[in-house]
Amino acid sequence: MEPTFVVLTDLSPSSEVALAYTSRLAKHVHAHLVLLHVYQDPCWSPKPP
Repeated sequence: MEPTFVVLTDLSPSSEVALAYTSRLAKHVHAHLVLLHVYQDPCWSPKPP
């Protein structure tokens, strides 16, 4: 069974560094790599009181 790494990203420079590091690690151990970016639409966000 191959390991899987999930990289959460907000597409910032620091998350790109994390992705590069995890990508190299995943390649080294023959793992799967999942990239996850979640965007919350402001139209659906609750309004503050």
